[in-house]
Amino acid sequence: MNNSDENDFLKLDFDRLWKGRENVTAVESGIIKSLLGNRHFGRILEVGAGNGRLTNNLIKYCDNYYALDKISNFLEKINIKSGIFKVACDLEFTPFRDGVFDVILMVRVLNFIENPAISIKELHRILKPGGILILSFYHTGSIADLFDIIINQRTEKNIWARRSRDKKRVKRSNFREFFFKKSYIHRILSDENLFINKAASSGLEDYLFLKKLPPAIFIKLSYFLGRSLIAPHTFFSVLNKESISDIDDDGNLFRCIKCKQSIEINQSEFNYETKCPSCGHKIIFNNGVLLP
Repeated sequence: MNNSDENDFLKLDFDRLWKGRENVTAVESGIIKSLLGNRHFGRILEVGAGNGRLTNNLIKYCDNYYALDKISNFLEKINIKSGIFKVACDLEFTPFRDGVFDVILMVRVLNFIENPAISIKELHRILKPGGILILSFYHTGSIADLFDIIINQRTEKNIWARRSRDKKRVKRSNFREFFFKKSYIHRILSDENLFINKAASSGLEDYLFLKKLPPAIFIKLSYFLGRSLIAPHTFFSVLNKESISDIDDDGNLFRCIKCKQSIEINQSEFNYETKCPSCGHKIIFNNGVLLP
């Protein structure tokens, strides 16, 4: 399989992928709620929202919820009629102005990105000063990671990323993935002046012999696991340490991805077309999904 076909996410069957794994969703939702302190926020952006596996559990924690994914077909399947705004675009070029989100969530996405520094830089741009970024990733060096290699015969290839063995190419499925050292992600965040204030880990609840245990057990253990090398899936709660700036938050979140000028988007429309008044770039709404 060549690289152009490896990450054809249109072939991804969410229903089949997550069938019988409700405990995983419950654990991950519980960890996110704990990391957020069960607070209420103005705007939350979920990156890699897919078909809304986590969305239904988290939408109540904010006034305005934004779901972003590369594939518009996934977003169309999110079964929420109101209170959510859907955007289909590449993560490196989002149509948002600087510093507009109180919280950004990126769960199970980082491992499909070969160069996470570029994506984290963009998330930092659109995160408010003092805002929270919660990201999760599968990391190298865990006991569960070793178990997968031995028992499941997972193939892998060490590749260079700033330091040897910071990043591993992994073949677990039909998709190209990368496992990262925690220290590698930590350096990328530090370079962006983003501060990790909490860490938690999950993933054990997805193993056959542990699936019968209640999700609450794994949620309670997640902070302990975050300080160990037992569980394979790590959550970082990250603070934007920048001081409150003079960013003008007038309620308009959007900018043209071509000319970078501020634009007004009617978020209540379902199907329509408009153009950037500055450069004429066409902006489309299709089935309630913004295609910037």
